[in-house]
Amino acid sequence: MANLAFASLPIYRWLVAAGVGGGAGRAGFLDSTIRHGIDHGEVHTTRDLSAVAVWFRHDGELPSAAVPQWESAAAIGDHPDRLEAFLAGIRDGRPRGPHRFLALLAVAPDRQGRGVGSLLMRHQHAYLDRLRLGAHVMAGDRGSRRFFLHHGYRAFGDPLFTGRDAPPVYPMWRDDNPIDPRPSL
Repeated sequence: MANLAFASLPIYRWLVAAGVGGGAGRAGFLDSTIRHGIDHGEVHTTRDLSAVAVWFRHDGELPSAAVPQWESAAAIGDHPDRLEAFLAGIRDGRPRGPHRFLALLAVAPDRQGRGVGSLLMRHQHAYLDRLRLGAHVMAGDRGSRRFFLHHGYRAFGDPLFTGRDAPPVYPMWRDDNPIDPRPSL
């Protein structure tokens, strides 16, 4: 499911070169991210498993646990240097201080546009608001950037190009506890 949800993102196609282990290699990349989230982060899914969100805690410095250890070369494609550059770009451009990083939000293609991803976002944002924590994400294209803008994120610096021929990703930030402090009448 996750690999199909990401298939159209230019950064995903750049990170996981086509032709590496076919669909299994590309699925391995996302499966490894999800497994890593289970071990070192938070993984939220819908009951029918049509959507998944993987969040990591950042309390200052990036812990080594936040960087997945890919289980096979097929999981990261023909160009492991691209993944290294992408992760370095995230590390170098991330906000300082405690926050959560959304590493993965994937919705099955037949469920996209039906509010499934929004449901997962609202759930996590309510939790983060109670903790007064901000959130960081790297939007993979202009469409996902619009999605995150709709959910209260804003641009966090310029688009990031992690390689000579890499497509841009869009760093975004959602403030801690953006709930309107005015009491309702």
